[in-house]
Amino acid sequence: MLNLTHWDAHRLASPELKRAFAGTVNRHREAWATCTLYLGIEDVFGDDVAPYHQLVVDEPLRGIGAHSTFATLGAGPQGFRAVTMSTHARSDVNVDKHVVSQTLIDALTALFPAARDAKKPVVMPGTPTTWQNFTGRSGGRVGGLPFDFATLRRGFPTGRTGVKGLVRVGDTVFPGQSVPACAWGARRVVRELIDSAP
Repeated sequence: MLNLTHWDAHRLASPELKRAFAGTVNRHREAWATCTLYLGIEDVFGDDVAPYHQLVVDEPLRGIGAHSTFATLGAGPQGFRAVTMSTHARSDVNVDKHVVSQTLIDALTALFPAARDAKKPVVMPGTPTTWQNFTGRSGGRVGGLPFDFATLRRGFPTGRTGVKGLVRVGDTVFPGQSVPACAWGARRVVRELIDSAP
């Protein structure tokens, strides 16, 4: 089971296996990269707040272009939370880290207004370039393909590789990006493996 983007699988594969990824890589040259924000923030969220949120906005996020962001509210030292935010961006987007910070903090305060004035001793933004340097993923990609008619016309990749015993999971296989979609895609791949077992 392979959980790499198609582009990284193609880049890292042996010459014999490159063919298994070449078709997808050639058909889908563009994919989502990411902008991220890691916050150590005063806990203004309350005890009963859900740990995971997805905010969908009408206007594209400034400097990034996406229409949604994910926020995970984790535990932190007493009186604080560790908040992780991420959003999709084009891999060729050239955005300043300060813009990423402010844009994602603005999105967080749309959900939690008290977050605007909360103490933030840790503010660590990331751009597609940051993500590429940190993870080694091609183009700072997080894997997801834009879910649009152009992608569907080119054929949304499945978990099949054409290599016996090797399947793909993650956000570059149908149905694509998001936690539920990745889980559903992995479920489909596992079902295919079970059904094809002798």
